[in-house]
Order: sequence, then C-alpha cells, then structure tokens
Amino acid sequence: MTGPDQLVALGVGGLLLGVSLLVWVIKTLYLLGGERRWSWKVAVVPVVVLAGLVAGSVFQPAGFDSAREEMDKIAIEMLGEGRPPIRQGMSLGGLEISLVQREPDGRVYFYDADGYVGSTVCGWVYSPGAEPVDSGTRRFERLSGQWYSFVFTIH
Repeated sequence: MTGPDQLVALGVGGLLLGVSLLVWVIKTLYLLGGERRWSWKVAVVPVVVLAGLVAGSVFQPAGFDSAREEMDKIAIEMLGEGRPPIRQGMSLGGLEISLVQREPDGRVYFYDADGYVGSTVCGWVYSPGAEPVDSGTRRFERLSGQWYSFVFTIH
C-alpha cells in the first residue's frame, strides 16, 4: 500500500475500532452494572483486538528488504545485457513490480505496482555509478549500498 492508501486505511480502521470500542463499553457497563452478572462475551472483544494486533506485528507486509536479493540479481543482469532495457510484470519477494527499466545513465529503476497514486509514482533504483540527485519532480532517499527509493511526480 502507498502512503495515502495507508492513511485512508488507518483512518477507516481507527473509526471502526473506536465505534466498536464504544459499543463494547456501553454493553459491558449495562451487563455488569445493570444486570450485575458476568459473561464470557465481555472478554471476546479485547481478545479479538489483541489477536489482531499480534497478527499484524508478526505478519509484516512484503517490503524492499524481502525482495532485495532478487532485485540485486535482476539489476546486475540488466546492466550487463544488450537486450531491450525493460521488463514488465514481476513479483519479487512478495513485491509486485510493474516495470523494471535500465536507463542510459547506468541506473536500473524498479517501479512499485502499488506505488502509483494520482500523479506520483514510487519505487527503487539501483545506481552503481553515482548517487541520484533530487530535482523538482524527483526525490531520492538512500536505503543502503547502491539502492535508493524514489518518488516521481508526473505533470
């Protein structure tokens, strides 16, 4: 998911969780205060929420680190071959890559299939020669070694 997608999901999830919490509190207070009895149904909501938090922290979505080894291999292959400098529709370490493109400047760009939001696109670039330089429409951030993440704004 991209940044804006994550923000929307976080907002919707937070709203749903807040409404669920409010309903649970009201029902629990009514059950314990009004009827003066205990029910195991009261404990179900906190158990489900805790299980979700544990599952969310254990099962992280795929990221650059999970795909790095395969991306290294492809980048080095593409820099050494004379075939067309484009590959499309790849799945690397759980990441969906829509396009891999070798540029004449000796860089290989990996475009994240989930990184297209409005007029921006993001992904990763293998730049063995020199560090890529930001411009008005392009931003780069060093990850490690010869790898950088990028965000391009398309006008």
